[in-house]
Amino acid sequence: MLTFMFKPIGGSHRNVKRQMERELERVYGKSLTRIIRKPASHEINELPLWIACPDYPVPKGSSERQSLRDVTVNDGRHMHADVVIPPWSRMKEDLATHFDEKQSHYVTADSALFRIDAVPITHDPNYVTGYVLKALRRGWVGEAEILVLPRSATELRDKAA
Repeated sequence: MLTFMFKPIGGSHRNVKRQMERELERVYGKSLTRIIRKPASHEINELPLWIACPDYPVPKGSSERQSLRDVTVNDGRHMHADVVIPPWSRMKEDLATHFDEKQSHYVTADSALFRIDAVPITHDPNYVTGYVLKALRRGWVGEAEILVLPRSATELRDKAA
């Protein structure tokens, strides 16, 4: 599971949403060649799958306090993603270790990203998926705000039009 925290993004709610999606698409693209040598030579169902959803902070118990920065920047809006990697990944380490060690490769001065937190899903994947999609379940976001990567060829054609 990946959590994307962002620097302040100005503009409308729609602009913030779009910039966050662009950042996830950029990180997906950068990580793709670390996982698969020639992604273009693979079918879409052979590529890593990311299911991402916006989220907002909720009050935590006193033992699990969130930083003021995390709950105020962009009204606390951030993104979670469930990530599934094919078994033929060329990564030498697991995805969580990769993002921890290569943070500076993805979070750059010119990007809207502040940090990426990566946690391996070692048990109870249903709970983790529910956590990633909790804003949808609570009605805070609609289905249209779910981001699934890779995008299909049809989606890319529709987006270009």
